[in-house]
Amino acid sequence: MKRFHFFPFLIPEGVTYEIQTLIGGSPDYVRTQKSLNNYIEYMKFKWYRRFPFRMIEPWISWEIYANDTRTRYFFWAPNKQWGNEFWNRLYTMSPELNFILEETPKMDFSQPHAGMKLSLERDFAVPMRVYDKNNIDTQSALLEFLSNVDEGEQVGLQFLMRPIFHYQTASAFQRAIRDVYRDKTATKRENDLYIKAIKEKSSQLQAEVSVRIVATAQTYERAFELTEQTAKTLSYMNSKELNRFETREWWQIFRPMFRYEWNKRIFSFRKPENRIILGTPELAGLMRVPTIAGTTKFIKLKGKRILMPIEVRNLANHPEPTLLVGHNNRNINSPPVYLPVDDLKNHISILGGPKTGKSNLILNLMSDFLKMKTEENKYGLTLIDTQGTLSDQLLEQIPPKWHHLVKVVRFRSGGPFNLYDMDFPAGESRKANLISEIIKRVTGSWNPMMQETFLVASLALMKVKMARLDNLLKLIEDEEFIKRIISLLDENDPEQATLIRSLMRNLRDIKRIDWRKEFVLSSTMARFRGMLLSYAGKMVNQDTNCIKWRQALDEGHIVILDTSACPSYERTFFGTACYVLFRQAMVTRSSDFSAGKYMPMHPLIVDDASLYMNTALDNIEFTLNEARKYNVPYILANSGIKAHLNDESVETLFRNFGTIFAFQQGSPSDANIAAENMLLYGLTPRDFNLVEQHIAYLQMTINNEKMKTFSIMTRPQPNPVHDTPADQLALNFLNQAKETEKETAAINLKRQKKNWADVENKVAMLSRKLERIEATQMEEGSDEDDFIDIFYED
Repeated sequence: MKRFHFFPFLIPEGVTYEIQTLIGGSPDYVRTQKSLNNYIEYMKFKWYRRFPFRMIEPWISWEIYANDTRTRYFFWAPNKQWGNEFWNRLYTMSPELNFILEETPKMDFSQPHAGMKLSLERDFAVPMRVYDKNNIDTQSALLEFLSNVDEGEQVGLQFLMRPIFHYQTASAFQRAIRDVYRDKTATKRENDLYIKAIKEKSSQLQAEVSVRIVATAQTYERAFELTEQTAKTLSYMNSKELNRFETREWWQIFRPMFRYEWNKRIFSFRKPENRIILGTPELAGLMRVPTIAGTTKFIKLKGKRILMPIEVRNLANHPEPTLLVGHNNRNINSPPVYLPVDDLKNHISILGGPKTGKSNLILNLMSDFLKMKTEENKYGLTLIDTQGTLSDQLLEQIPPKWHHLVKVVRFRSGGPFNLYDMDFPAGESRKANLISEIIKRVTGSWNPMMQETFLVASLALMKVKMARLDNLLKLIEDEEFIKRIISLLDENDPEQATLIRSLMRNLRDIKRIDWRKEFVLSSTMARFRGMLLSYAGKMVNQDTNCIKWRQALDEGHIVILDTSACPSYERTFFGTACYVLFRQAMVTRSSDFSAGKYMPMHPLIVDDASLYMNTALDNIEFTLNEARKYNVPYILANSGIKAHLNDESVETLFRNFGTIFAFQQGSPSDANIAAENMLLYGLTPRDFNLVEQHIAYLQMTINNEKMKTFSIMTRPQPNPVHDTPADQLALNFLNQAKETEKETAAINLKRQKKNWADVENKVAMLSRKLERIEATQMEEGSDEDDFIDIFYED
């Protein structure tokens, strides 16, 4: 090593690795000793490879750094080959460890500082204390002290280690045994103890160690105190009967040389008899990562890191387009993890508690997806966002050339959203059923009478071109409005005649059940009325719908539906309505599918889907199969499992989704569910419950075979691709929608005034006949057919 002092250009640049470990481990000195044995054997070069002058001589540096925020463990190696071999041997025996390439903190020697070296009190042939019981963590005292380092202070420990060959120490061990035999002052028991200990150490693999301690602080007195106290925490290696550490303090050290050797990580000048040579059992207690030691500043891994399967790694060479979802974060190798675009059709389920990285994952996936969009493939997407953050971030990722296809609906800002205005091919009966389904899912209570009433009312309004939810309410509650709609219907059309008969029941009937009164007083109607009287009513009581669902699928629109800042009830209503209408537009692709036409891929993203799993998204297993056929991937992010989903929905999430991301779960029960339903290797529910933010466990499906779950580090949030604010994009589309609504409303209002004038006499005649039949009912009673007969009467 002396050559490095005279020829500094020979000192290798080296690489440094940070060592991480899991929470809740326990020491295992035997495994640590085995890993050190393996590495020391590996470092022992043959003599002809070290000749001449031992120019090739490997060594490593085990280092600990602590400041007021963190305590961190590192090791340094001369090059990546030596470094990889070292962590590989540590990992083989201690799989809970994780290694990443990371630079060590720099010690600022311009501040007040102090240093210290350690040496052995007796000859190195006499061993120090050896630990073999796994209930004692040798690093506890050291970590507890380092956790008390204050702001502006830093402590560093450096343990250099290089292999020692047997011929280098054989004579020293023989001399030590001879000296013990010659010592006549000691008792036989003491001599036997020394001889046994020396012989055991001589038979072990050995390494030379150089121990240095450095501290920087606000004052020199504090720096001296830190180095002294740190040295005392290493007293766990001291043996009362055998050997122990002693210190060489700052005033005894040639300081410029000490600083140079610290920065360059080289051994000091020393006499052969002053060397620290330790066997691997001693090293196992000194150079190890803490496990059960308690400190808030040594940040441990909360979830295991699992290697990716080889099948997933091979996707990097996949010939078809792929999306980068993150990197496998096991040890220093961080291979990219790709998801083929075609695999999106197998659907993606994203599970995790709030603020764990779900939205960021979706943002990166869709940002890359939109970069693949062309005039030919016409990729698009529809996002239902309950939080508002993802929608704004996604708008920043849309390339400017596609801004004309952006359709943003912020339900808190208003805009036309008439549910009856559907652009996909569907008959009036089907449209009426969809409206009935939306109301049913939102209100939560239902019976045949309610369904019939909503269906009849919707059909009647569509016949007279006045279909809006506020008119639907009037057609149930307002007698005058009912008469006008009946008068507008054509009694000569059999279908409309049936509607007239049904609507007549909503008019006054005091002899039998008052159907209208029963319906008006129902809880469903109360919820429906309350919704229309709220802010949501301003949007749904328009004449147009700013979203063209089928057109969005075919032309690749980028539809952003933001339900954030809406009350809980309105958020449920709008999300449910959007999903039901989107699903129906998707199903109308069946004709294109049968004809073999190209159907552009159009993912549906719902964040947070747990709000809708028991309303809009219940029983979606069949829908998922249909969506796969029609090239519509489902990407559902759920912040809760047990509290929001029933057992059937939970099974669907894990059975029918080809790709599953599991971030940190919001509760232990959710973690148990995720662990029970995913294909695991070495993971427990505790890992799912504690894993860090932006780290997920991923299960993929390749060639219809589920891969074992592995860990990934998701990508950071991408930078915006344009300068146009998200608010401006939303405002531009809102202004267009309002202009269209204004023109359509003017036409409809003109037609309605004309219709009202045309049927004025008919309404008056109907009112008189109703009064007459009511008087007759009071006296004699009447058959139900009288309700339709009075309308057909001349």
